[in-house]
Amino acid sequence: MTPPARILLVEDSAAQAARLTQFLEAQGWEVIHKLTAEEALSQLAGVYPDLMLVDYSLPYMTGDEFCRQVRMRIDTRIIPIIMLTAQDALDLETRGLESGADDFVRKSANPEHLILRIRTMLRRVRNASSVLRPVAFESSRSRVLAVDDSATYLAFLQDKLYGELYQLETSSSPAEGLKRIERGNIDCVLVDLVMPGLDGIEVCRQIDGWRRNRSCRTMILMLTAKEDTHDLEQALEAGADDFVGKSSDVVVIKVRIRALLRRKFYEDENERILEELKKRELDTERARMAQESAESRAALFDQLRKTAAELLRSNAELEEFAYAASHDLRAPLHGIGNLADWLCEELSESLSEEQRKRFDLIHSRVHRLQSLVDDLLQYSRAGRPDGAPAPVETGPLVKEIADLLDPPPSFTIQVPADMPVVVSAVSPIRLVFSNLIGNALKHHNRRDGLIEVIAEDAGLCYRFSVRDDGPGIAPKFHDRIFGLFQTLSSRDCKEGSGLGLALVKRIVEKQGGKVEVDSDLGRGATFSFTWPKHAPAIDETSWSSGLPALCAADREILKLIQGAVDGKPE
Repeated sequence: MTPPARILLVEDSAAQAARLTQFLEAQGWEVIHKLTAEEALSQLAGVYPDLMLVDYSLPYMTGDEFCRQVRMRIDTRIIPIIMLTAQDALDLETRGLESGADDFVRKSANPEHLILRIRTMLRRVRNASSVLRPVAFESSRSRVLAVDDSATYLAFLQDKLYGELYQLETSSSPAEGLKRIERGNIDCVLVDLVMPGLDGIEVCRQIDGWRRNRSCRTMILMLTAKEDTHDLEQALEAGADDFVGKSSDVVVIKVRIRALLRRKFYEDENERILEELKKRELDTERARMAQESAESRAALFDQLRKTAAELLRSNAELEEFAYAASHDLRAPLHGIGNLADWLCEELSESLSEEQRKRFDLIHSRVHRLQSLVDDLLQYSRAGRPDGAPAPVETGPLVKEIADLLDPPPSFTIQVPADMPVVVSAVSPIRLVFSNLIGNALKHHNRRDGLIEVIAEDAGLCYRFSVRDDGPGIAPKFHDRIFGLFQTLSSRDCKEGSGLGLALVKRIVEKQGGKVEVDSDLGRGATFSFTWPKHAPAIDETSWSSGLPALCAADREILKLIQGAVDGKPE
């Protein structure tokens, strides 16, 4: 379990400190409070915090002087600092940022703004320990790119930022700006929030994605003309490091650019230091291993060779099984179906009614087994990301699904007009609704019937329900129906592999939701599931982590089956 972030609060007002401490601890963070800068510096001699909140007006030593002392020490210079002040003075903000603070927030600001700023800083925290010599920060080697569709504003920036100790470049095209950043060597980018086509939020997301993959280290300063809370939240959540209104004094823009360049320098330098420390540790480990006896090394290498040989043999068996379970299984199934068709056509004139029924049974079994292979593959893929999250109008989506299922005219599927919009990949939520509505139709025991789709606001998520007036399900089967290959009807009576509800459960739980059933015999069934209003973050490199019951070898089997069924060459 990841320990909570540790925040050092330097505030001489006991009342202000108590209020801030309560507010921060409510977010799950650990707070260490010090009354003076001197006490805070003593604290840094022991345990390093993940972030510092520092009041500008402190007794004996002011907040900006405290920042300078922190930045002079190589072991603490990487720790993010947010300066707080009760005064509304531009020169204080300038002095605070110039002294080494990463951000400057007024105490009168919306507390949610402070939380957003803290979360943004904590995302970029790096390991601060180091024993190597410091290197001076020189912004003259930095490159800054301004991306804005307004030629007038770009000209304004060139005029106002001319002579600063960094190279300023401009681009009126977001796409061209992204290409320059992808090529590398851009240290900081100024992005306009509102642009035609590719807006600033999407530009931010792309750059932040590169940074997460460690292919880019560009800092992001979002510029906007509107300056409202919604824009601030969007920008910081998309990955922006700072947010400044275009109406701000140009001095504020300058000091915030310098603060971001300084932070990037510290992070780059700290990364270099860590790499050097890792290299030293590796060299030490190699030296220690070299001192071991030849007999011990020989025994270790012999065991490794045996383990590697066993692993190769095991992998070969797994690959053979995977292809047999997908590619080699599909081919004979397809052949059986074609052969049955051919025989039926060739012998059509001489076949009895009973023989025709047997051919129909062959077709049915082949089709069912092919569907089972397809459903297993779909189940194995359920944990994988499937498209970028986007607003999905659930009303039109459910109506489209109902039309595709083509219910009998005597069935009514009711979809409310005020179905909500969720931010999600389309495929997972489509599969959930398709399976639930399809099950309600398939297992209905009357010629006519009613299926209702219901949506309710449940705070951070929506609660959707699919209710039918069918035969219902006895409570003792409520848990069983969500298991693999479980069906309450004979497969000769109802087409299905028994994977539909298992697939629904897996998809919903992967989204952080929950699925449940409310039913009894003779009173229909209501299947309900919760779905987040906004898509959860997904690590695209570890989709198979959604299968906690499987070992690594089993996950490899699923990948091999997937590749074979998709038609990849052997």
